[in-house]
Amino acid sequence: MPTLIAPALPSPSTVILIICAALFVYLLSPLFALLIHDHKSALRLLPGPPSTSFVTGNLAQVADQENNDIISTWTANYGTTLVYRGFVGGRRLLTTDPVALSWILGRAYDFPKPEFVRESLASMAAGHEGLVVVEGETHRRQNQAFTTPHIKSLLPIFLEKACQLRDIFVHIASSASAPSSPSIPHGPIPQQDSFAFLRSLDPPRPASENVPAAHDLRRRCRLLRTDPDEERGKTEVGGDKRDHEGHPTVDVLSWLGRATLDVIGEAGFGYHFNSLRSARRALDRSSTVNGDPFGKSSAGGAEKEDENELATAFGVIFSTARKFRVFTIFQVWFPVLRRFRPNNKTMSEARATMRRIGLQLIAERRAEALADTTTTSTSTTSTSHTPDSEKAASAPGRDILSVLVRSSLASSPAQGLSESEVLSQIATFIAAGHETSASALTWTLYALARREDSGRAVQARLRAELRRIGAEAGGDDAALLGAIERCALLDRVVREALRLHAPVGSTMRVYRGAEEEVVVPVLRGVRVRRSRTLGDVWRWVRGAVCGSAGGRDKVGEWTVERGFRLRRGDIITIPIQAVNRCKEIWGEDAKEFRPDRWLNPPEAAQAIQGLYSNTLTFLNGAPTGGNGHRGCIGYKFALYEIKIFLYVLLRDIEFSLDEDVVIEKRVNVVTRPFVKSAPGSGNQMPLRIRVVPADEDEDAPELEVH
Repeated sequence: MPTLIAPALPSPSTVILIICAALFVYLLSPLFALLIHDHKSALRLLPGPPSTSFVTGNLAQVADQENNDIISTWTANYGTTLVYRGFVGGRRLLTTDPVALSWILGRAYDFPKPEFVRESLASMAAGHEGLVVVEGETHRRQNQAFTTPHIKSLLPIFLEKACQLRDIFVHIASSASAPSSPSIPHGPIPQQDSFAFLRSLDPPRPASENVPAAHDLRRRCRLLRTDPDEERGKTEVGGDKRDHEGHPTVDVLSWLGRATLDVIGEAGFGYHFNSLRSARRALDRSSTVNGDPFGKSSAGGAEKEDENELATAFGVIFSTARKFRVFTIFQVWFPVLRRFRPNNKTMSEARATMRRIGLQLIAERRAEALADTTTTSTSTTSTSHTPDSEKAASAPGRDILSVLVRSSLASSPAQGLSESEVLSQIATFIAAGHETSASALTWTLYALARREDSGRAVQARLRAELRRIGAEAGGDDAALLGAIERCALLDRVVREALRLHAPVGSTMRVYRGAEEEVVVPVLRGVRVRRSRTLGDVWRWVRGAVCGSAGGRDKVGEWTVERGFRLRRGDIITIPIQAVNRCKEIWGEDAKEFRPDRWLNPPEAAQAIQGLYSNTLTFLNGAPTGGNGHRGCIGYKFALYEIKIFLYVLLRDIEFSLDEDVVIEKRVNVVTRPFVKSAPGSGNQMPLRIRVVPADEDEDAPELEVH
């Protein structure tokens, strides 16, 4: 009988070698896929700058585009459509061509955000079902819950918070002992602790507390006409110097961050952060605590006393997600590494806190909606003649979360939002709702505070106009809000500020359409290198051997075409700020603050089919063939908020910038300012403030219209 010989088992070293080889191939597979895709993509035929790094390509240059103006340099050298290098040399398309941008943005469901961008946004507390993350039909369902009547019903909240901030600025301008920065009285907020102001807030009032009545709003809006004591003002306040006339310098970025946080809390989901009220209490006690004018000795105790758990939880998650790490780059290309996210005890507790409070808020809104439905059904006959817009504006539960919950209850299960989707919106409101508005307001005040570009002259002219419409409105809040909305000069100032200083400087898209390859049309033509074929190679060899210059010249020659090709998986960078400042569109003064350009906008700007005033600040593009478009769903919310804050602040306060202070931009999700000479001091916008007497700007000069 033959002997059966068992097959030899591989040695342990062989097994380890096979496992290591398989792991090596798995880890390198994204790089192989990138190389193969780049070889097949037509992007290789487009011009572009040389890579500055094998690992990061041109990413460092793009990240600092707000200061180095690299996009203008590239477009001048390579045309309006070009290719730059990303991680390990991956090609990325960048275009400022208005026709190409409208074509791409108008097909939003074929051009969603890249997965790594959505992952990054989701990690910043928005969740994978937040409005800024979802795509396609899910985005369409969430989008339908936001309407203009609901937003207009929130305007009293904007007015109240703007008046609170105005009163704080007046208090600072009138007191030598008042600190000029919130939360940290002795100096600006450092970059690594940019959410410190979130950890010193009051406990929330009950969510059912009503917005102040109209007469209370008028009382809050009365100007405190106290002139600063010039002799007492010649001192330093909390490390910030007063000028020779005694006018203090305040960090408007920090203060506006508090104000917009309060706004989005109450208007977004009926939650009271009380950030400004907490700051005012700190100002009031700063001059009385143990003889310490800045209250430094009791800062720690006050912080714990005023702590707001939702704000603290969001600050922990958002600030952690924003930190740049090399590991984050590897997570982009190796999805398996995304499982290893920061999840220490503090992060876990923060996420649990946000979920607990979020579910509680949703339950309260659902109970209110069901109760209102029962009440409304008994009075249908008496209100059947009331227009829908008036019903929406007068209904209880005006915050956006209530609107989402009511919309879900009124819709079919397939069309309504799930509980997890609604929960994700709370974090989305905080993340997208207050930082962008604070940034936009900060840069608008910066533009108005500069002597360059006639910013100070525009501010004086606008102040006179705002005081005029305020006087005409009298004590009628509804008339006042309508007058603010119709103020033409205010509208031009906001348009120009948002064009020149977009809160988000750029975004990205990736082609995921059904067709393997599409041709994108352009306005000005694009340089394309002729693809090399076997015939090209043969002509090149023949030219090299025979000395035929003509044969050599035709190999790889450039042609100008009326479009460019995109292959599925190609990444597109949309340089919002570069397009908004493009000289070919806006003229030689494109980088200047000139609101009166909107009296006669350049014809070239009409090609930009943006959501707002022919700019890409809020994106959009022309919707084509039912493919949808993506724009800022809260842009009307932001515009109303910006205009109301400017109305309240500029009527009574003059903002100016020290001519020796150079402000630069730092991009981390949104564009924030920092002082060039003190980058380690963190994001800040130091502006001087002065209370303006009632009769000072009656004869404001008219600006020349260019």
